[in-house]
Amino acid sequence: MNSPQKEAAKIIKLAYKNGGSINLSVLKFTNNKDKIASEVTHILSAYGYMTSNAVDSNFGWEIYKLSEKGMELAKKGIFNENPENIISTRYIALFALVAFIITFIIISAIS
Repeated sequence: MNSPQKEAAKIIKLAYKNGGSINLSVLKFTNNKDKIASEVTHILSAYGYMTSNAVDSNFGWEIYKLSEKGMELAKKGIFNENPENIISTRYIALFALVAFIITFIIISAIS
């Protein structure tokens, strides 16, 4: 498990516990903030969005808000799992969708 995934899971859990949003100023990053911010932001964008009220924000955002999808997944406890599973779960879901479509096409062709 790499550090950006840990940081993203931590932010998502904190946002969920805080009613769906978290201010960046309350977070403590474990590694280089500039490197972590871009990698963490990429992961976070799948489950919510970042906003900023400050023009001089070092990260380009200062408040993270969970989307409905992010809130639902956090409610189910997915972010309590290994963060690597979050990404692999997406690939499994995509594979299942492709398999369903192929099966549907084959059954339609046979009928």
